[in-house]
Amino acid sequence: KACMSLTSNFLFSLIWGYGWKVALVAFLYVTSVLVGRIAYPIILRYPWPHPTTSRRICSDKRKIVVLAGSYNPPHLGHLAMIQYLGERYRKVIVVIGVNPSKRYDVTPEERADLTRRMLKRSATSSNVEVHVVKGYIWRHAKREGAEIFFRGIRSWEK
Repeated sequence: KACMSLTSNFLFSLIWGYGWKVALVAFLYVTSVLVGRIAYPIILRYPWPHPTTSRRICSDKRKIVVLAGSYNPPHLGHLAMIQYLGERYRKVIVVIGVNPSKRYDVTPEERADLTRRMLKRSATSSNVEVHVVKGYIWRHAKREGAEIFFRGIRSWEK
């Protein structure tokens, strides 16, 4: 007990003396990084740099990413994004989200089938999977082990 008391007194005095300053600096740094990434996200403008010219290509090739959208209907712009991500990352999960408050002309399963056919014709389907998700997409991404979540710029307007 004496050793435990000595240790806890030492830690208390350390935190009381310097720890709160270190904790405050760490908190401010982490908060600024997180808020900075949300307030000022990285936006790649088209035409995107070729994946092989990227400095992070080695680390990116090991990552699983999610590209979420309604894909109503899937088009060549979607295909260009999927192709780019397919070249840059190990695995791309194209998630077709289902919003129950929206009315779609084509069912989610049909949109998934159309997307898969587009990918087969473009020879991009080797590391791309198409999933239909009716719940929270971020939960699905977490279950799949995704490290990066891509969304369209129109998603930010709401």
